[in-house]
Amino acid sequence: MNYILSILAGYLLGCIQTSYIISTMIHGFDIRKKGTGNAGASNMVTTVGWNAGLFTMCIDILKSFVAVKFISFVYPNSPEVVFLKYLAGFSAVIGHIFPFFISFKGGKGVASFIGFVMAIEPLLALYLCTIIVVLTLLTGYISIGSILTYIIFPCYGYYTQIFQMDVFLLILILGILGIYKHGENIKNILSGTELSFWTVIKGEHKKNYYILDFDSTIISVETLDELASVSLKEDPDKDEKIDEIKSLTEKAMNGEMHFMEALEERIRILDASVDDLKKLNKVLNDKITPSFQSNVDFFKDNAQNTFIVSGGFTELIFSTVKDIGIPKENIFANYFTFDNNKIIGVDKNQFLAQKLGKVDAVKSLKLNGTVYVIGDGWTDYQIKEAGLADYFIAFTEIVERSAVIKKGDIVATSFYDVLEFIKSTKK
Repeated sequence: MNYILSILAGYLLGCIQTSYIISTMIHGFDIRKKGTGNAGASNMVTTVGWNAGLFTMCIDILKSFVAVKFISFVYPNSPEVVFLKYLAGFSAVIGHIFPFFISFKGGKGVASFIGFVMAIEPLLALYLCTIIVVLTLLTGYISIGSILTYIIFPCYGYYTQIFQMDVFLLILILGILGIYKHGENIKNILSGTELSFWTVIKGEHKKNYYILDFDSTIISVETLDELASVSLKEDPDKDEKIDEIKSLTEKAMNGEMHFMEALEERIRILDASVDDLKKLNKVLNDKITPSFQSNVDFFKDNAQNTFIVSGGFTELIFSTVKDIGIPKENIFANYFTFDNNKIIGVDKNQFLAQKLGKVDAVKSLKLNGTVYVIGDGWTDYQIKEAGLADYFIAFTEIVERSAVIKKGDIVATSFYDVLEFIKSTKK
């Protein structure tokens, strides 16, 4: 009976899911569907604010602390009271991580773990909190200190021999579980995509970033298709070659063919020159997609947070978008290579000349806010698929590709739909 009461008291107190209650009842959303997806204090800070985050942390600490103290009060003279206290604290952390009333999908348990330790070893809890704070300030990642907290307590207990074996096993289980729950953080730290403490302090995590394709998105044509009309103007096989180029474009955009393979084949067919590029520049300036043209002010206002990531070519893209304020350093695209003024290929040192080039380009930006990808091709969707964007908007004002449409969070028939969607996600 003693064991059952300790487990139930701890688990039920642990199930008081503060972040979920605050986010759903006060702010109208499920915290597990925002930010990092974790139902804990740190995610409350990033999605709601410091006040909500600190309040959540205090309650999460308190519930495991109360669980341990409750058992101390109920069984003050029991010969098993030490184990019962550990069992109640253990159960409180388990309740936080696996709350029954929200499908057993809770937080990572760090605050509850600290409260548990605080009730039994107050000085050690103070040391653990100090370690978390210091490591967060030094590394910029709160998760590093959190992971070490789960490691230090069982190691300390084993080294000092303050635990009986049954208590040690409970603490060891929590340590292993805590590290497991931080697996995504560990992966993100190693890949450089973990949200840093300093990013949150500066408020950069609340910024919106826009990743746009160029061909058939910002402009109403495919660049190489238009270049073909210029470079093959006098070619007797012009129509057949243009059809072949368009076919290669479609295969690449639908994910049926590797983009670089299609690009190199199209360049070979084009047989274009520097003079052809100059003529094309003038053409593209008149080919901006109508709804983009009508919303130039949006791009001027968000120029620093807007990035063009395209399999097109920087020289052509920049000359088209420079008037709306998008800086050249925000353009990730290809560069032609030449031989005696003839285009012979692309610079293979650029991101976009590599496999998964768009993914690598966006990864290099290390964006920590809300990222929207807007485009018409499969390679645009791959940015979200790689976990680098929050939303993929399948843009269909110019062209509709069924394989791409299926992957969109929304299908935007114009940039007005994009703006409405962006507005809706801010609610």
